[in-house]
Amino acid sequence: STFEYLEKKQKARRRKRLAISALCLAVLILVILLSRLERLRIKIITVSGTEVTNTEDITHTTQGVLNGYYFYLVPKNNLFLYPKQGISKALQEQFPRLREVGLSLSESQTLSVVVAEREPHALYCVSDEENTCYFLDATGFIFDFAPSFSPGVYFTYTKEGLTDPLGE
Repeated sequence: STFEYLEKKQKARRRKRLAISALCLAVLILVILLSRLERLRIKIITVSGTEVTNTEDITHTTQGVLNGYYFYLVPKNNLFLYPKQGISKALQEQFPRLREVGLSLSESQTLSVVVAEREPHALYCVSDEENTCYFLDATGFIFDFAPSFSPGVYFTYTKEGLTDPLGE
């Protein structure tokens, strides 16, 4: 009868859905377990290209981004899933002196962080009375505090009103 035929068809659909769901769940569990293997995780962070910025600080910040998990399941320090953009962004926010940040995997379980620092082009001083000056790069980006210099070492820009110009 038609009723029996429809019932068999519904059972077959349910079995098919259950099989597909079980397969998807098995694949997801397998990916999570594989991503947690120690040999597929970043163990060493190397830093190169720094002249002024402390390499230990860069390593510490990078390690901080790699700590934790995606969705509480997949480790962020997985060799294939580590957050490249997140590391670059965190380093450039933490260290305005860094102009560029490059990341690559080298050797086994080693993340190489290659940075390029900004070069001082001029000084920006808060006002003539105060002796608070900052380095400017060639694009006008204020990236670091400047020590006291003899006059004439760098061209000096002065403007009142910017109280915290770092990163402007």
